Amino acid sequence: MAKVSDMLRGIDDPMGTIGYIEDQAKAADLAETMRRLLRSDMEEWELAIKIHEENKFLNEDQDLFIAAWRYLNAGERRAWKLFVEAGRVGN
Repeated sequence: MAKVSDMLRGIDDPMGTIGYIEDQAKAADLAETMRRLLRSDMEEWELAIKIHEENKFLNEDQDLFIAAWRYLNAGERRAWKLFVEAGRVGN
């Protein structure tokens, strides 16, 4: 069993190896899919439910999701979080 301190890389990168996948192209593609979804032409409540459902699916592979998350800018990440929360409340 690994200790937390063994998994952490250091003070400059407290996440350690979480989200560092070898297939960065796959992470970039996922980030682009997330961007397209954020920019899709839907009513906000429909988009919130769709993003909430997609977020559940993306959480099945945390490393890929975190790697894709790093490709999004701050505004996109904030919008994603807001839509996930709105979709959760709307369900």
